Amino acid sequence: MKKTFLLFIRVFQNKKSLWQNWDCLKRAGLIPMVIVVVTLTIIVDLYTGDLAINNFNPLRWLGIFWIVCIYLIFSFLLDLIVSCTELKNFTDPLSGNINISDLWKKVFTNPVNGFILMVIVLFGITSAQSLSEYYRVNVTTWHDANLWTLEEKFFFLLKGSLIDIPKCWDLIYLIYWPNLMLAYCVLYRKRRFNDLGIMSIATVLCYFLTRWIAIQYPTAGPIFYKPELFDLSGTYSAAFQEMLIRYMQGNEPQAGFIPGTMGMPSLHVGISALGAWFLARHVKWTIWPSILWVCLTWISTVMLGWHYALDGIGGIAVAVVAIMTARTTLTIMNCRYGKLPPHRIGARFDLQRK
Repeated sequence: MKKTFLLFIRVFQNKKSLWQNWDCLKRAGLIPMVIVVVTLTIIVDLYTGDLAINNFNPLRWLGIFWIVCIYLIFSFLLDLIVSCTELKNFTDPLSGNINISDLWKKVFTNPVNGFILMVIVLFGITSAQSLSEYYRVNVTTWHDANLWTLEEKFFFLLKGSLIDIPKCWDLIYLIYWPNLMLAYCVLYRKRRFNDLGIMSIATVLCYFLTRWIAIQYPTAGPIFYKPELFDLSGTYSAAFQEMLIRYMQGNEPQAGFIPGTMGMPSLHVGISALGAWFLARHVKWTIWPSILWVCLTWISTVMLGWHYALDGIGGIAVAVVAIMTARTTLTIMNCRYGKLPPHRIGARFDLQRK
């Protein structure tokens, strides 16, 4: 009888835990996110036809797996950092012993829900790359000459200055996914599920919007238009740019992570600004470091020849539009699914940590 009762309690607790997980996912906009990702994927697949990326491509899912691993590592590192700040609250003043079990229960953040959301976001991001394949095959005219005419003097000024240190800028440029992951993990840890949902949908929208705009106004970027001005030997950017050339020549398979030679607008700057914005909203002291980081990222895209300076403005504009669209979409769909009464449109649904 006792064993039966304990088994019943355990099943009830598991069901309660599952229900809480589902509630968190709903608050993070799981249903709207799935609708947005599936809808955009179908539209783009129809638009690109045979050029659409196979949804079951093994290389695509391998890339998604590795990025999710980065998320899990960031989540675990944040738990460790927070545990260091909580040590004094779980240390016996007499013996000096630390109650590790209770400490970890307090600081540990279950990454399962974040894992689910991240996979959906990454599926949306890789679906947008079908537009990159369409760009590779169908675009034959680029408008780099227009932007180069506007920024030629600016480039010569930068390339002849003391800050022309490619390896330094290469490092800044590469901290792209970690920057986004940090903001994502902080929102998840703080249970700011409404903003997490907005950020997730906005990230997916940024990818689709930048790829679509690049097809309408194709630019390859300074490194491909004036390669003689850039000496990036020994950098990761140089290796990636060579791979992009092979891709544009049809010698590199598209698995959902190759952007092609797309310049305007700069997704790199736009996503960096998006991540910095949401991070600064919930960790106030990061606002100035975040602004500095976005500026450095912006400069790195120019110094390495990836983008024109105006591409960064376009990227930030796309991020703003994506955030506004995501916020509106989430609010309307939350009302549709009974989460918000009509008179409370715009209300926050951040679940506070107990």
